[in-house]
Amino acid sequence: MSIRADNPRAAGLEAVLPCFEAFQAARLDFAHDLGELAIPPERQGLSSNVPGGSYEVDGPEKVLEALERSDTLAASVAGLADDLAPSVRQSSMVAMGRLCLMSEALRAKVASPALIEEVVKTIAAAASPALLKTAMFLLHGCVRSPGAADAAQAAVEANALPALCERLEDADSSVKAAAVWCLAGIATHNAELAAEVANCGALPLLMLCAREPSLPLVRVAISCFGTLGKHDAAGAARVQSEGAVELAAKMLKHRDALLRRHACRLLALCLQHPGASPAARPPSLPRRLLTRLLPRRRRGQRLAQEGGAGRGARLHGRLLRQRRRARHLRVGARRPADAAVVVDRPRLL
Repeated sequence: MSIRADNPRAAGLEAVLPCFEAFQAARLDFAHDLGELAIPPERQGLSSNVPGGSYEVDGPEKVLEALERSDTLAASVAGLADDLAPSVRQSSMVAMGRLCLMSEALRAKVASPALIEEVVKTIAAAASPALLKTAMFLLHGCVRSPGAADAAQAAVEANALPALCERLEDADSSVKAAAVWCLAGIATHNAELAAEVANCGALPLLMLCAREPSLPLVRVAISCFGTLGKHDAAGAARVQSEGAVELAAKMLKHRDALLRRHACRLLALCLQHPGASPAARPPSLPRRLLTRLLPRRRRGQRLAQEGGAGRGARLHGRLLRQRRRARHLRVGARRPADAAVVVDRPRLL
């Protein structure tokens, strides 16, 4: 900002502006250095020149202990979540999210209801994708741990679910994936919170996310469906009524191994309930799962045991014939090579 010398207020502004600029730079440096201290130990460099780095073997443990003993940490960093400078807000949210992931004691200090309410406001009103993903990273860190049911309930009371559902319609797939992670973190604690997530209108939007071309988004959407259906039979029935179970069964043939793993998790969590309704456990699903999950040499045997001399026996015989034919083809393919070796072998004089 240029200030003209003939301006009568120039002298006052030149004296005041550096103070505010230094204050903003100090807040930014504090949030950035705190975020560096909260980097996971496996990602920290063995150097004493960076915050959180140390040549000591137990250096990260000492840093964690010092952060947990600090009495002013939460008050110092939580006030930066509503800072006027977007860069300060973003750096402070990254730092607080990492602190929540470090230990349960730090999460309990940082994840206050007032902070969660401010984060929800940022998710609902922010226009920058970077600030959005940072706010959802902090919200996920506040609600994801097993002892964070109170923080998840506070997020629901702060109207986090409508804000997250609105972000499921964002054009950026990474923003959608961050919102799905937050919904899964809220729903993972108990059946009541999972029902809150399902009742807010998130299921149809999650189905749309599961059909997106972005593979990371599809993975987290399938994982979120499994989290929604793991608590009780009612939740599993709602997941099945949206078509997520059938979609997961189709994804068992996908080329991506991690997606197949998430699909198996969804099926295991939704079909584990003994009191599940027939709609939640379709009769054609077990046979289809067997034909996709079992090894090839055991499919026919298992189906023959379950179906008698019908379709399972025929499939077993067909698989045996295919194995014999493949073995004969392999043996026949080796013979010309062996003969060529014998023919080309030089004669001894």
